[in-house]
Amino acid sequence: MNITCPHCNTRLNLPDGRIPKDRDTSFKCPKCKGAVPVKAAIPQNTASFSKTGSLASSERSGEENAALYPPLPSIGENMSAGFSSRASRHRALICMGPSSIRDLLTQSIRRLDFSAEFPKTMAAALDYIEHHFYLLVVLDHEFKNADKIAGYFKQMDMLLRRRICLVHVAEGVETGNAMAALHSSANFILNRRDLLKEDDLYIEDMLNQALTHHRKMYAVFNEAMKAVGKA
Repeated sequence: MNITCPHCNTRLNLPDGRIPKDRDTSFKCPKCKGAVPVKAAIPQNTASFSKTGSLASSERSGEENAALYPPLPSIGENMSAGFSSRASRHRALICMGPSSIRDLLTQSIRRLDFSAEFPKTMAAALDYIEHHFYLLVVLDHEFKNADKIAGYFKQMDMLLRRRICLVHVAEGVETGNAMAALHSSANFILNRRDLLKEDDLYIEDMLNQALTHHRKMYAVFNEAMKAVGKA
């Protein structure tokens, strides 16, 4: 579905399976952060079943998409809990279970003046990403359904994706390996064993390297896009 933001006139392309068909909803524009309303595709309280009582094929495909990328609530629903009130900080999303590595990552991220948030499930992670902007996202390959979260980033609108520094934590790859990062559609790779051997200052240095490289990579591109009115 193509939708135009009423505030900044940015054209947005949303996957149909992510939009509730039976109720009005809204989401944040990734560019201006304004609320973009989306009207229900079918009248509310209208039957969506076939004569046999089973879901129509289009409804089934929507449910299959929802199983992979669950539909999200409207802005304002259950979004206050667990978020930092320090609006001046950048946000970092850490998709990783509780561990000593996560503790070290958190210390490093906070010293870089980020607020860190920790979704417990894939659905929660996608919910956070949908409603908030994260300059830094750390995705542990051992996080449950990490492959589906990685898939979400691959199909994300590129205008938004270019603004996010996505760091993967994985086994069997060299920290900072650019080809491995490219293959994973990530901006940077951290080797899990390196994180176990090193301290939080090493991790801070690696994250700072990832963020600096990301900023420099897209600086000229973003300025060019702004010059032609496309950013």
